[in-house]
Amino acid sequence: MGRELNRRAFLRRAVATSTGGAAALSLEEEVLLAQMQMTFKVLAAGAIHPRDGFKYALENGADFIHVGMFDFQVREDAIITKNMLSETIDRKRPRRA
Repeated sequence: MGRELNRRAFLRRAVATSTGGAAALSLEEEVLLAQMQMTFKVLAAGAIHPRDGFKYALENGADFIHVGMFDFQVREDAIITKNMLSETIDRKRPRRA
């Protein structure tokens, strides 16, 4: 991919483009944007409630969320995720997976 991409500048341009901005993306940037995105540590080791952390991750482009939890948290987190995915999510990029 020739040149090194400045990730922060790329993400700013990608979001501007996806929301109707006039910025043009290079071929390398288009390829990166088209790939699936997985997020992890969205709950900051329990500092953020799953409802808030999952929503933030999904609205900001995550296709998958990797979450660590205790066995007694699995049921509640699964219910939260199922309910959230059944609603309309205001995403900044299209789902890739």
